[in-house]
Amino acid sequence: MHDGGYLHCDLKPENLLVGDHLETGLLAKVNLIDFGLCRLFEDLNESLLLSSSQLGSDISDAEAEPETGNLAFASPNQVIGKSLGRRDDLISMCILLVFLH
Repeated sequence: MHDGGYLHCDLKPENLLVGDHLETGLLAKVNLIDFGLCRLFEDLNESLLLSSSQLGSDISDAEAEPETGNLAFASPNQVIGKSLGRRDDLISMCILLVFLH
């Protein structure tokens, strides 16, 4: 997903589907669902691209009210409304794995 230039922005247990491999019987496949908050990001600085409604606006990160997913699994940058990058999806995934453990 990140290689394609997208961030999920809403990782939580409800958005993971775990499947089994028919030949071995192992739970070897994880699929992401619910791409409602998915966003494009710029590869150079890893920050989110502005949506078409924000292009040309002078709203700062502090003033903008970003759409956030489940705050229990959100990265600190997402909680305070800062620009997001791949690291924020990875932080959310780590929080999610600790929760599942």
